[in-house]
Amino acid sequence: MQVFDNIQRIVKDDLAVELMPDCRLSIAAACFSIYAYQELKSQRENISEYRFLFTSQTFARGLH
Repeated sequence: MQVFDNIQRIVKDDLAVELMPDCRLSIAAACFSIYAYQELKSQRENISEYRFLFTSQTFARGLH
């Protein structure tokens, strides 16, 4: 597992290299830019599973 700070190591650059066809990707973060999501479009098309786990309570309101 890699931990990225998006300052010293850019998440988009590392994901573009690491995502292989049929791999599974899980991201846990408080937020994720739709622009970053779009930048990885060609890599996302080949992965078998994509999970985004929001770690902020903002996205969990009303889900009891």
